[in-house]
Formats: sequence, C-alpha cells, structure tokens
Amino acid sequence: MIQIAGWVHSVTVITPERTVVGKAGSTVVLPCQYSTTVGSQFVVEWKFLPGNTQTAKWQQIYYYSDGTTYKPGSQADRLTAVHHTPTSGAASIQLTDISSLDNGTYVCEVNNPPDFSGSGSGIIQLSVLDEVTGSLLLTNLSAPMSGTYLCTASNEMGKATCEVTISVSGASEAGVVAGAVIGVLLALILIAAILLYLFCYRNRRKETAKSDHPGNEIREDAVSPMMGDEQRRSRDSHHSQGSRDRSENRARVV
Repeated sequence: MIQIAGWVHSVTVITPERTVVGKAGSTVVLPCQYSTTVGSQFVVEWKFLPGNTQTAKWQQIYYYSDGTTYKPGSQADRLTAVHHTPTSGAASIQLTDISSLDNGTYVCEVNNPPDFSGSGSGIIQLSVLDEVTGSLLLTNLSAPMSGTYLCTASNEMGKATCEVTISVSGASEAGVVAGAVIGVLLALILIAAILLYLFCYRNRRKETAKSDHPGNEIREDAVSPMMGDEQRRSRDSHHSQGSRDRSENRARVV
C-alpha cells in the first residue's frame, strides 16, 4: 500500500466463483473483478495451469496492456474478453467449446504500478465434465424381471434420474413358441402331402403306359416273318391237328 497526499493506492482482485463447472462443448465464463485507479501502466494477465498432467507448467493465455490484447496460448481461438477493453473493473474471460484439455487452474492478475499493495490476483478452478452414456442389457427375459428400472446420474452439476418400465409376459412368450412349432408342423405336413401326391401320380402314369403298350408279348401261334410258305403250311397243319386232338380229349372227358 502506498499513501500519497492522503490517497491510498492499492489493487484488489476478486473472483466471485472459485470453481466453475461446465459441460464438454459448452461455453463458460471465468469471472474476475478488480478495483484500482487505472493508469498508463495498467496490465491484465491470465495464466493457465493444465490439470491433466503432473509436469504441467503455467501458460500465459491472455495479456492486455496499453490498449492492446495478446493471446499467446493454445486456447486463443476460443478465448475472448467479456469486455473488449478490461479497464472498467472487470477482467473476465470466456472460453467456448470447452473440453477436458481445458481442465485446470486459472489465475487472473491485475498490475497497476505504482499500486502494488492489496491482493492483485484471483484463482479459479475449471472442471469440464465429459459426456458419458450408460446402458443396461437384459437377456433371457422372464416374468420375474418385470418392473420399473431407475437410472441415476450425478456429478458436480447435480443429479438426474429416469425410469423405464418393463413388462414380460410368459403367456405371450409361450404363444409365440407354440405358433412357431405349429407353423413348422403344418409346413412339413404340406410338403409330405405334395410328395405323396407326386409319387402316386407317377405310379398311375407307369401303369397306364404298360396297358397301352403291351410290349414284345410272344403268342403261341405267332409266325416268324422269315418262315417260308412251305414251312408256314406245315406249321398251320400241325397247329390244326393239335387243336382237333385237344377238342377230342375234352369230348372224351365229358
């Protein structure tokens, strides 16, 4: 603290929120307020210490001096000052599309020589929540598994729940199985009937073909086309004599 002609010169930095929590992909504001009489050497600086590694070092991500703003850090494209000119008591910054890489500690520092007394810095912890989904897989459902299932999710931002009601009907399950079995049996019976019909139809066709075409049936009185006229007359005479003998034998028997 410096006292000149009854005036007290000091810098006081206040961070209303010590911890800021945001969802991945959202936008957050890191608040920083200060009180001082801005002079020509007024400087606002933000530093970042990543929280994802143990060997992390402080990184300068924002610097304002003499009307000029510098953003040397890797977050430059997503970082802006809430007030374009942070000379009215607010030095808050805004981060868009945050991710787990933004997790860590942020420090807001205000320097305004010759004001060196007071608390010239404030610390904020940023926690980015990665989106996580969950599911419950139920297999081999049975009637005792019917009921209401409650899913609960909680984190630094609060808690949320949802309910799912499941109704398992044993009767419907049995009906489905029975229907499937009956359908298979009917299909098998139909196939068997078709095969039986084709078999019977084929056999009838064969029997009809045999009756219409007797084939090479040999008759006792058949004459060879190679037999001469003399041989034919001799055969006919022999055949007639045989017929008379058979007739006489039948007559004697009677």
